[in-house]
Amino acid sequence: MYYAKDHQTGYLFDPWVQLGPRRRQILDTGWPGLFRKCLLNKLPVERLARNFKEFRGRPTKELYVMMGGMVLQQMLNLSD
Repeated sequence: MYYAKDHQTGYLFDPWVQLGPRRRQILDTGWPGLFRKCLLNKLPVERLARNFKEFRGRPTKELYVMMGGMVLQQMLNLSD
């Protein structure tokens, strides 16, 4: 069973409400904001999702997050 969230849809409630305006600006204008706006939707999650059955097994973690983590791991040369 696979789980992939639609990142084009906005939030009903702001999940970053606890951050102050300065920290929110840093988050939006830094690499996390760039990654979320430009790269996250271009990840080939459909190719990864083909390996999971839609109605069988334990649900996966959110596939965009997992693949994004793998991209960052390879870019920063981090170990498993």
